[in-house]
Amino acid sequence: MIEIHCHLIPGIDDGAADLTVSQAMLADYHAQGVDEIICTPHFEPVNYISETALDDYFRLRQKQYDSLREHAEKHQPEINLYLGTEIMLSSDCPAIIERYGRQLKLTLAESDYILVELPRYLSGGYKLLNRLLFNLQISGFIPILAHPERSMSQDGMFETLLEWYDQGYILLQVNASSMVHDHRVSQERQERYSRRKKHVGRLLDREIVHFVSSDAHNIASRPPQNKLAYDVVAKDYGIRTAEELFTSNARKIINHQNI
Repeated sequence: MIEIHCHLIPGIDDGAADLTVSQAMLADYHAQGVDEIICTPHFEPVNYISETALDDYFRLRQKQYDSLREHAEKHQPEINLYLGTEIMLSSDCPAIIERYGRQLKLTLAESDYILVELPRYLSGGYKLLNRLLFNLQISGFIPILAHPERSMSQDGMFETLLEWYDQGYILLQVNASSMVHDHRVSQERQERYSRRKKHVGRLLDREIVHFVSSDAHNIASRPPQNKLAYDVVAKDYGIRTAEELFTSNARKIINHQNI
């Protein structure tokens, strides 16, 4: 399997706190059959409007990623790592991504695919999001929307996702945590995730999901859950669909091919 969304790089966001946590996550991934991982630390353009702030972020990200790769080559050589980001959609996105997307490896594994997430709050609503996604597409990028199920309790969000999909604005990536029960996760967090399961089911039933990823941050509260989710998809939708969502579509990102 291939992971396209995780917070494995240590000491850069709310993911792995240090290399010890990163190593434990790598071992967990390997045990589950994940052998290629795209690392996607958070990036919120609104926080990096100055050249100095941008330079500091990219320098830190590269330093921590290089440290992770060196560590992985020694302790988990079976896993190949790639660099990317998870970008918060905002009005600053198109300009920053167009300027730095490829130069500074904001895209996934140096491809045209770019992982984006919906903002917590957005002045301008869906119309602004439409424009942002359209502008990214016009600039030659292929947006992958991370965990859309988190927002599907909002009125009209499901219909908006269908519209974006039909217009070719986005591909969709859902989280494994929204599909499975994991004894490692606290009951409170598990209940929150379970409420999203029906939303994932609606998306899968419409056949508009392209990837399932873990969005893992650690090995306790937000661990890798790829194998658990793979088994759910294989049981409910068939092995062919599971292979597409967990491996073959992600392989096209790494190989810079169209999905």
